[in-house]
Amino acid sequence: MAPQHAAAAPQQAEQEGSLLHRRLRFDQLESWSRSQQSWAPFVVPPARLYVVNLWSPHCLPCVNEFPTFRKLVEGWRNSPAVKFLFVADPPGDTSRQEVAAFWMRSLRALPAVDPVRTTTAELRQNLETELMPITLLVDEQLVVRQAFVGGIGTRSIGTAIERMLRISLAQVPQGARHARNP
Repeated sequence: MAPQHAAAAPQQAEQEGSLLHRRLRFDQLESWSRSQQSWAPFVVPPARLYVVNLWSPHCLPCVNEFPTFRKLVEGWRNSPAVKFLFVADPPGDTSRQEVAAFWMRSLRALPAVDPVRTTTAELRQNLETELMPITLLVDEQLVVRQAFVGGIGTRSIGTAIERMLRISLAQVPQGARHARNP
């Protein structure tokens, strides 16, 4: 099934709201290593916040927002609290070869991270949508806390990331802050 592109603005808020509070699993993901030129099971890096972008090399709005994401990744490069995941999805639309070839030939426009790919339909089944692109702000328990359906355009994801980090830090017990942030 071909992914659907996000609908008009009135439905956008409803679609985004329907994605909140869903717990994601990343065990059905694999990651491409540019340095090793191979795919491997995805290992979830520790972070307070994951910015998960669902994309496909066949989705023009997805591809068009990569330069913006490149700037975001660069801006958060020194923050271990934030990890960006660019998840090629759905698996029937994004073969290993296509994702790797797209990423390698487009390096100048893409974020400076390796791509990730779904291996099953589980992620989409959990989200209950075929819309693309989708960007999710996911907490350290892998629960969706904010969703952006459709191209990010001028939407302030950077501000949303900052807000989510402040909330995350406020929820850490005082004695545990030093243990988590040396």
